[in-house]
Amino acid sequence: MDLSHSSAEKSEQLLQTLQAEKERRLTTNRLHYYKPYPKQLQFHNAGAKYRERLMCAGNQLGKTLAGGFEAAMHATGRYCGWFQGKRFDGPTVGWACGVSGEVVRDTVQRVLLGRPSALGTGTIPKDALSRP
Repeated sequence: MDLSHSSAEKSEQLLQTLQAEKERRLTTNRLHYYKPYPKQLQFHNAGAKYRERLMCAGNQLGKTLAGGFEAAMHATGRYCGWFQGKRFDGPTVGWACGVSGEVVRDTVQRVLLGRPSALGTGTIPKDALSRP
């Protein structure tokens, strides 16, 4: 009986299981792992002093994502340790809007919730979502 072969198979299976669990955690709780870029951090921290803020940057530089993560923090009450912006002690009411239904579906909803086929992979952690 070749025990080394069985042991190697078990090790490979364990490695695959651990990698799958790591991927699951990274995708279903993105808020926990969010590390903002310096400009995003500046935007978040400015919320402690300013009620209204503007993040002005080029295409694909993280504006929507920063807003999505901040919305997720306020919606869930789960603030990242580095977050120095405005914190709410209780439940919040907020709007997530766009110029059209398509924009809301393709951008805002996708950022907050994830793609329709993968709900819970957006900025709001999966365990914070409920279905009626």
